[in-house]
Amino acid sequence: MANLIEVERNTTPNGWEVVKIGDIFKFSSGKSRPKNTSKEKTEKLNIPVYGGNGILGYSDKIFLNRPTLILGRVGEYCGCAHLTETNSWISDNALYAKECIREIDLIFIKNCFEYMNLNQYSNKMGQPLITQGIINDIKFGLPSLPEQRKIAHVLSTVQKAIEQQDNLIRTTTELKKALMQKLFTEGTRGENQKETEIGLVPESWKVKTIGEFSKLYTGGTPSTENKNYYYPKEIPWGAFINNLTIYRRALCGFIV
Repeated sequence: MANLIEVERNTTPNGWEVVKIGDIFKFSSGKSRPKNTSKEKTEKLNIPVYGGNGILGYSDKIFLNRPTLILGRVGEYCGCAHLTETNSWISDNALYAKECIREIDLIFIKNCFEYMNLNQYSNKMGQPLITQGIINDIKFGLPSLPEQRKIAHVLSTVQKAIEQQDNLIRTTTELKKALMQKLFTEGTRGENQKETEIGLVPESWKVKTIGEFSKLYTGGTPSTENKNYYYPKEIPWGAFINNLTIYRRALCGFIV
């Protein structure tokens, strides 16, 4: 195993250079988001507007015309690292790398800062805040540019796999919704439908309330004096009770 050296409570491989963020970047604050910002991307409003937690909308205004690194500046997401698209707008909730003093791989740096959890260095007085002064003095380990690119390639490959999996899950979820809509309105036998107070259902189906065929009871809180009721913690009794309560209060039309 490679020798390691301690850097700001993290370990860095021996041979990597220990630098301050201010040795690599000069940061600046973004600007107030354009008034004509839309949550959804359109043909006209297609320039991503970045905030502390990534893209928060789209505009037709361009603030930067090159990919850059941004950090959440204020609030819950201060310290979060993101990379912008080629054309973008940076809101005043973020800091952006106005200048790269040395040649670096932005994907490596973005992942490095994410791993470092820069939020831990934020000013916790009142609303969490990351300032340029705080950022500039934070140290991290910097390998050679070829090694940066190798690490960036590995992490990018993993990220693409995650995104593909997320897309598959979203597609499958939408498919399930479509199937539920079809099955609970048309059934499985291809019979005619009839209009009811809860919408279209197959002709042979009856509409009933939950209370006609079941009895539901509100849960209770176990005695706090008996620790056995609360351990092991992996038993989610609270969620189960809440669901019972919700269903009890939400008696509605039901198809059988």
